[in-house]
Amino acid sequence: MRGRYHKQIIFISLIISIGFSISAVVTYSREKSEAEKRVLEESLPLIGDSIYTEIQSNIMNPVDIATFMAHDSFVRDWIIDKNSNPVTIRKYLRGIKEKYNATTAFLVDDAEKKYYTDSGSQLVLHKNTARDAWYWRVLADPAVYELNLGKYQENDSLLVFANEKIFDDQGQIIGIVGISLELHRFKKIIDKYAEKYNNAIYIFDQSGNIIIRSSVSAFPPHFDFKSMNTAIHQDESVPHNFLLQSTATERIVGIRKLPGSSWYLAVEEDVSETLANEKKSMIETLLVSIISSIIVILSTTGLVYNTQRKLFAAATTDPLTGLLNRNAFHERIRRQRKRHGEQAFLLAMIDIDHFKAINDSHGHQLGDEVIRDCARALREAASDGDILARWGGEEFLLFSPQPDGCDQDSCRQWLDDIRANIAARRIHCHGVEMCVTVSIGYTLAKNSANWEQVLEVADQALYAAKQAGRNRVMAA
Repeated sequence: MRGRYHKQIIFISLIISIGFSISAVVTYSREKSEAEKRVLEESLPLIGDSIYTEIQSNIMNPVDIATFMAHDSFVRDWIIDKNSNPVTIRKYLRGIKEKYNATTAFLVDDAEKKYYTDSGSQLVLHKNTARDAWYWRVLADPAVYELNLGKYQENDSLLVFANEKIFDDQGQIIGIVGISLELHRFKKIIDKYAEKYNNAIYIFDQSGNIIIRSSVSAFPPHFDFKSMNTAIHQDESVPHNFLLQSTATERIVGIRKLPGSSWYLAVEEDVSETLANEKKSMIETLLVSIISSIIVILSTTGLVYNTQRKLFAAATTDPLTGLLNRNAFHERIRRQRKRHGEQAFLLAMIDIDHFKAINDSHGHQLGDEVIRDCARALREAASDGDILARWGGEEFLLFSPQPDGCDQDSCRQWLDDIRANIAARRIHCHGVEMCVTVSIGYTLAKNSANWEQVLEVADQALYAAKQAGRNRVMAA
């Protein structure tokens, strides 16, 4: 019974643990999805909008300046008037540079292919040179203006160029005007927001090359913006979000196109820590739930086990002596004989002599004490493997396996010792002291024998012992 009880505890605990584990995993998956959803729908759009707005204004600032220059009648008239003094355009470009704190301000006369700068430089552009390829690229582009990234020849620093076409009254291109700003202006904006929101921020071009990156963090080497181009180019008017997973981290990247340029803004948020906290919370909740459940299970099953044990004892034992009752004895014997079919055994039937007279003379309390004392004496004499039962009012049965075979003399001597021990005992109850004797009838048989016949033979032997004068042992 105890083994079955332990198995039940293990089984129930396992089922509940599995249930809590599944529940915790489902909860974690839901929380993980919610965390990713919050980043995708709330956090990233908010940060992206803030950065996007400020960068857009800064990017459009040089474009606005270039547009102003391209539509300035002074610039148009100067190009159209072929006899204009270069000094005047140099002063104009220098004024633009100083006013807007630009790195350079420049103009190209398309007819002469001359390049004028605020410093007074005058260069002739050549179509087949790498240095001047930008000009013919802008001319071929149907867009009115272009934002481009290039290097400043004086110190090799990166610049953002805003180039805009100049048209005459007939709509023909007569030149290109523009300014350049140092790239670090944009990096300062990116670093400010990256530090504020603890995000990594990037600007990359159509080819997937990173132009500017924040100082907070960088994409791992395996990351490639080019892999996202297809999805981004399908609709450049809306932001695009991507989930990036690696062995150690999980991040979400929001990407949107910067207006009036071929550049894209990327905002990366690392959700690994958030998910790690969710996972830790899940594990803690799971452990607490399992431990609490096991405690409840142990407490509950302990009570159930004790109740079952009491019910089992009430159903299988004699309440007065604690020995097996008749039904339980039959069940034990059945299992014993089934396991050891050819093994020999001794079956003894013991009856208290003159028990009715004891009850009539001294009352049932003394009678009960006599029965209890005889049961104690039998239990003391029994060996491991022997089976004792209270068979009736004052009758007991003793089943004793004999694995080494039946020795009639030794069995008789053992039973006679039991009889003598009971006769020598003194029983005290409510001031009354007395001794009792027992009669014993026994038989030797094998487990394969007919049980009812064995019982009948033992009963006949007991009857013979009583007829012979009681207080004796008789064999069938």
